[in-house]
Amino acid sequence: NPDCHKGYREAMLRVAEETKTDVIDMTMLTKKKLEEVGEADSREFFMNFDAGIYENYPEGKNDNTHLRQKGAEMITELFLNEVKDNRKFEELLNV
Repeated sequence: NPDCHKGYREAMLRVAEETKTDVIDMTMLTKKKLEEVGEADSREFFMNFDAGIYENYPEGKNDNTHLRQKGAEMITELFLNEVKDNRKFEELLNV
């Protein structure tokens, strides 16, 4: 749920504006991606799975906050695409 970060996004944007700092709004990028794939398919990005799949979670898990590898890869791809598409972040590609 992208709205679980009550106030964090607004504070980040306010500080970026006040300090004249470029910002990548990962909250909105992630929200758009999750809306695009839909709630059912977005479950595979997070720690949501049935019982008996993973030894460490014999009862399964229902966690829409913490990412699995596929979710981490999705977030990384969103970030890298934003950097590549936005020339003001070009210096990040040269690290």
